[in-house]
Amino acid sequence: MKHLNLEMALGIKDDIRTNLNELMTAKGVKNVELARAVGVSKVAVTNWLNGNNSIDIERVPSICEFFGVSIDAFLSHSSPDAIDPREARLLSLYRMADENGKQAILNAARHSLANSGLRKP
Repeated sequence: MKHLNLEMALGIKDDIRTNLNELMTAKGVKNVELARAVGVSKVAVTNWLNGNNSIDIERVPSICEFFGVSIDAFLSHSSPDAIDPREARLLSLYRMADENGKQAILNAARHSLANSGLRKP
């Protein structure tokens, strides 16, 4: 495996910091809210946002779940696409369902789109 050079590592750190700032701004999330959600101090979140400290890799899944974005999107060079709260709720329900429930959710969505005429092109 190749080692990341310092410039690349710093770029990734900046991308993550930028993505976190954008997500917090877009969702109107305060530092203390994110801190509580992921189990860190408000100071830790402030340090992440200011670039003083990096986010512990163990915290990334919790942050992504909190904002409803994929880990890939969160770590990417482009801004992460936050999902609508309704999408996040639907995804949460889907994940809680057993296999039969998941299939029922998919079937209901297909049926609803087919009958509504509202399907996106």
